[in-house]
Amino acid sequence: MEKGHLKDNFKQGMDALGDLYGLGDSGIYPVIDRLHFHFNELRQSKKDTPREHEFGALRRLFNQEINHLVVEFFRDQPSGTKVDILDQLKRPDLKTLDNLITSFPLASDVCGLFNFQKNIQVTIENNKFSFCGEVPLNLDLEKLRLESYRLTRLFLSKNILFTFKVFETNRSDNFKIQFDFHMDGDEEPLLIQVEKETVLSLSPVMKAFTHPLEDIEKLGEHNIFLIDENYEAKPLDRSEYKKSIQDQSCHLFHFPFLFRPISLIIKTRIYGDVKAVDLDGLGSLSEGSSLKVLPINLFKIFQK
Repeated sequence: MEKGHLKDNFKQGMDALGDLYGLGDSGIYPVIDRLHFHFNELRQSKKDTPREHEFGALRRLFNQEINHLVVEFFRDQPSGTKVDILDQLKRPDLKTLDNLITSFPLASDVCGLFNFQKNIQVTIENNKFSFCGEVPLNLDLEKLRLESYRLTRLFLSKNILFTFKVFETNRSDNFKIQFDFHMDGDEEPLLIQVEKETVLSLSPVMKAFTHPLEDIEKLGEHNIFLIDENYEAKPLDRSEYKKSIQDQSCHLFHFPFLFRPISLIIKTRIYGDVKAVDLDGLGSLSEGSSLKVLPINLFKIFQK
């Protein structure tokens, strides 16, 4: 919420300057103009965070370290295994590079669990990195279940969502699996107004997991939770789930965790529709009342 507080302070400061203008004392207008100038300079300096393209040597060191780690991950693969690294970073700042280089080695245990074969693709993005490869069809997935639970919880403790996707191949003896590691980003949080004077603030990474109702319906039986009136995750059975989505507007999320997919429901109980709000819109939505922004840490909730 640090960025939200900063934006609030800027807005309140500019509003205060507007009030001073309204007092009608033209003698202090030059001072107010200078304050306007300095406020805008502060806002611009916040936006001008150093980007990696300004530090070419640092970016080269980053690439070298990623390549070194990938070689270590797949050192024991059979000869002929091909590993490609796809760099899709878009003007990352230094914090993004630091998050990536810190989080990336944690994936080594996951790579060791599955017998990747043939072509392996590693993709690096600003707030996510992925490993995709072919896996033998006769792999005993049940033996990997407990270790997968442990690793999922480990990543959650690091504010990383470890999810997966499965794809068919044109061969009968294997399938393709992709592991995605979504890192908690530094963008604006996802804000959902659930009461007339209460807004929930969630990690920006949650924006990648919003789903329409029809997608959730196709998934069949799986774990479904509702954020209840105490802002805790309450498990729902199928009938409770059906009732919950019928009587009120809600936001639906789905997290394809390995062996334990989870869907999450957040209701907009009293105020607003199913659209998320943003920090700039909080003032108008609150209609002059005191609006409380409540942080919800789903990383901790999912670890329970």
